[in-house]
Amino acid sequence: MFPGCATLNHAMTPRIGTPEEFHELREWLDKVGLPDEREQPDHPLVRFFSRSQPRPRSELGQPLLEDLGLAVPADTEGWIRPSVDLYRMAGLYLVSDSFASIQAGMAPFDAVFPPSAFGTRLFMRSLPKEPAPTALDLCAGAAPAALILARAGAREVTATDLSHRAAHFATFNARLNGLPRIESLQGDTFEAVRGRKFHLIAAQPPFIPDFGQKYMFLNSGEIGHTIPQRILSELPEYLEPGGSFHAVLSLFEDASATVSGRIRGWLGEAGDRFDIFVFERLRRNARDAFSMEQGEKEETAAAWQEVCERRGLTDSVLSVIVLQRHASTRPAITASRHVDAPDWERIRDYIALHQDTGIAARLREGKLADAPSLSVLSSSRHEDGREIETVELYTSHPFPDRRALPAELSGLLPLCDGTRSGAEVLAALPQRPEEALFWREVESLVREGFLELRG
Repeated sequence: MFPGCATLNHAMTPRIGTPEEFHELREWLDKVGLPDEREQPDHPLVRFFSRSQPRPRSELGQPLLEDLGLAVPADTEGWIRPSVDLYRMAGLYLVSDSFASIQAGMAPFDAVFPPSAFGTRLFMRSLPKEPAPTALDLCAGAAPAALILARAGAREVTATDLSHRAAHFATFNARLNGLPRIESLQGDTFEAVRGRKFHLIAAQPPFIPDFGQKYMFLNSGEIGHTIPQRILSELPEYLEPGGSFHAVLSLFEDASATVSGRIRGWLGEAGDRFDIFVFERLRRNARDAFSMEQGEKEETAAAWQEVCERRGLTDSVLSVIVLQRHASTRPAITASRHVDAPDWERIRDYIALHQDTGIAARLREGKLADAPSLSVLSSSRHEDGREIETVELYTSHPFPDRRALPAELSGLLPLCDGTRSGAEVLAALPQRPEEALFWREVESLVREGFLELRG
């Protein structure tokens, strides 16, 4: 126990300071070097703000911490303790309600969830780094997405959340980071922006099944789909043609519905005007996916098993979701990949490969070459007096992937040296395969990053 520990002040709300106060606090945080908690977990300010460990007021030496409501006096004379969590992530300062008070069940129902959680870090890393003319951060919480999009140069950025408290924290964080042009509104999903359209919409909505949890950010219907489904069903009304939607969602699959299938169904009649990309990060058995509170473990576990059985749920899939609305009439694309670290640059390259509708037409004339990240493992075995060669392909870009090359194409790679067109490679194969198989496989190898198409 640290000196000065006291009952958590769970209802503290930071004061929106003046531009001068925010500038001074930001300069102080830069000077003392508040790091990402994962990089330097023992840094004094990380211990103070992320672990709620009180410190002597004189040691911190910054009156604005108390003036702005980020800290309050502790029990021990001359010590202060944090009233909120403050993190540095992706070069931004983010203030939220205290994780310790949330864990203790002492935070308000509309508590603002700390952005240090795994899902939020994944969300922040997967957002575009290029500017969008107009951007919307739905279910914004502490508004990390709005901050990233504003810093990237978006002309107009709006953050909305059902919670008045979250809208207040979003305003605080925008001004703390010197990004005051972010508009922070209170409203349920799109309620606060009726009649408006955006070029980019980002969302990290609640997706936890509702078993009477204590906090607003946890509840989203019986299987956690209620809020994601509402957002996606209304999305076509608010997303500009050519615009994109970005989210981190944990959705359940059953025997008849995959993640991408659910999303396209929720988009309704507009579904065929969207490309859907699912970057799967974690897949678990549906029965194991719901984290129960210890005090309700047996009762809640039994209730959840009943839901899984009744609804036929098979898997829980945590994914980065990217939707692209068509700017003109064309076939819709659906693509799914399992990835460990879906940063935006890789996502962007993968989407570009799959949205290139001209690849199939250019294969005949364009030059085929091995991708720079390609590696090959060949092996052979004897079967019925014949030598059978097996070729395994590996690539690391856009995402790590492997596949076995069909036996009919075992002589493909030596011919893909950048000097031959697809038609010339087909003609030069020692064993000429069925043409439909050749073009289908080669197109897939290009789209998945195993081969390059030049010219």
